[in-house]
Amino acid sequence: MNNPFDLINRDDIKRARDAMDKLHGVDLDRIFDIQKTLSSSAVQDALRAIHEIPKFSLPDIAPLPKLKPMDYSAFKIPTPAEQNYYQSAEILILRLRERYEAWCAELPEDVQPAIYALTGGVVLRVASLTQESFHGIAVDGAMLDSNARCLLIAHQASLQLLCVAEPVTAEQPKRRIGFYVASEQSTDED
Repeated sequence: MNNPFDLINRDDIKRARDAMDKLHGVDLDRIFDIQKTLSSSAVQDALRAIHEIPKFSLPDIAPLPKLKPMDYSAFKIPTPAEQNYYQSAEILILRLRERYEAWCAELPEDVQPAIYALTGGVVLRVASLTQESFHGIAVDGAMLDSNARCLLIAHQASLQLLCVAEPVTAEQPKRRIGFYVASEQSTDED
């Protein structure tokens, strides 16, 4: 005959004994009531009805087309100069020239536009404006108080320009103001 301890130490019996130890302190009557309820025909009918609900599936979605990576070589990244082109001295001078020419066309023959440059307490009567660098402007003109010819080179942000209409007189004959930008300067290669 087998040793009785061998029977007690078998795995299936040991697992059952461990499960019973875990149930110590548990209300077994409540567990049996729940088991009876679950085995009742009403619960069984409800579970069967749930399993009989027709299963549905989402419609098939067509696969997305395979996308090619975008070719960025077609895009030109602007340089800082291109990004800030509208801020350049060239644009300022060209816009000022357009306004000057439009104003010349509107004024009567005995009146002309004049431009005065105001900077650091000095007032210059402008003869020409030349783009010196991206932000630099060379102002050729005469000092208002002494009529001495001068050349002022200034950053466009430090330069204020006053445009006025002046009558043409013997002392102030009709004249044109020059506007020069780097993009329009030609070189002689003869």
